[in-house]
Amino acid sequence: MDCDIVSRHDPRAHAPAGESTRVRRPAIPAQARPYTRLATCCWRTAGAPRRARPRHSRRRRMTGSHSEIQAAGDHFRVTKWTIDPGGSIPIHRHDHPYIVVPLVTAAMDVTDATGQRATTQLRTGESYSRPVGTQHEIGNPNTNQTITFIEIELLG
Repeated sequence: MDCDIVSRHDPRAHAPAGESTRVRRPAIPAQARPYTRLATCCWRTAGAPRRARPRHSRRRRMTGSHSEIQAAGDHFRVTKWTIDPGGSIPIHRHDHPYIVVPLVTAAMDVTDATGQRATTQLRTGESYSRPVGTQHEIGNPNTNQTITFIEIELLG
């Protein structure tokens, strides 16, 4: 293989003759991935200009929810979550303590890891916090109201 074409850091440059030159990345189990990564846009829109991108990402069409990281630092991450009517945030586990600041007043369904469901009432501006290890699914039972809230994760 000609080293002028492939970087010396590229594993394909040093592949033995007859072996595949495909670069393989280790698979990361879904349980090990941070749940906020699930909210990224569809891979087909990654290079498209903002105006050319579809309004709803693939994930939003599938679950009726999406997130946007608004700020992040060494010790915190601020994420804005939006759940469309009838949508949900699939079950996930929080690896850090967090604070939720509702931006709307609305009913919200919370289903814990055992499958027990409870409907809670969010009130605009009334914050609440949850500890590390909280595992749940969040649903929007409303038929005509979108749930929006800010989640502040305390990373340590």
